[in-house]
Amino acid sequence: MKKAFIAVFVITLLATVLFFLNHGFGAGHGPYDRALGILALPWILIPWPTFLFKHDFVWVVLVPLVSNLMVVLVVGRLVLMHARRRP
Repeated sequence: MKKAFIAVFVITLLATVLFFLNHGFGAGHGPYDRALGILALPWILIPWPTFLFKHDFVWVVLVPLVSNLMVVLVVGRLVLMHARRRP
């Protein structure tokens, strides 16, 4: 599970660096917009509440970070619970 957390944070770090090198998210017009969109998948495709769109950093970097961490936690707990039930 530690490797999954490390992967999530490495992806987030890469997305953050690309976001700032790109000077924000340019809706497909910046040099790193495609990479940012790929790193934010699948969470960037979900229709989120409008308050998340105030700043692109929240939508492109922080929402995927929190969502990925939640997925890793849930899947990790399920795997541990299943492993404990096996004889």
